[in-house]
Amino acid sequence: MRERVAYIPQRSSVDWDFPITVRELVLMGRFGQLGLFRFPKKADYEAADHYIDALGLSACKGRQIGELSGGQQQRAFLARALLQEADIYLMDEPFQGVDHATEEVLTQFLNDLKKKGKTLVLVHHDLSTVQERFDWTLLLNMRLVASGLTKEIFSEENVSRTYGKSVALFERSYEKSRKKEAGFRS
Repeated sequence: MRERVAYIPQRSSVDWDFPITVRELVLMGRFGQLGLFRFPKKADYEAADHYIDALGLSACKGRQIGELSGGQQQRAFLARALLQEADIYLMDEPFQGVDHATEEVLTQFLNDLKKKGKTLVLVHHDLSTVQERFDWTLLLNMRLVASGLTKEIFSEENVSRTYGKSVALFERSYEKSRKKEAGFRS
């Protein structure tokens, strides 16, 4: 079962001083397939390099992970997860603290995984992007508030029940401003 699940941790839970390079971190994605006391082969290194290159980390390959920017760190952990070639991807706030360019790269890779029939489970707190990014949403506040198709359950009422009225009011004003902005562009 371990081979079928890939996990991307929240950045705050990682020891960024750990003496490991980007390439070594990404290669850890193969450890479940290698087994105990087996070492990566040339094909494993090539596959790791493929994802490192695809995520724009070629220049960082030999750098210690703590030397990377937040976006580069997230890309490295995504490369590790992709190298696992898992069926299920669990991600704890993968967009937290990343720049817009990294957010776009991550979104594209997540969409590609979805198209390949992979299951993606993300913890996500940016309410302004939920409707455009996710098909299915689970709202929790110490208990289940709502679960289902995002277009059906992601409502002002459910957001208010989950986060409180102040967030729901913020979201309503944010949505109005987005509609006004879209009107100005037309």
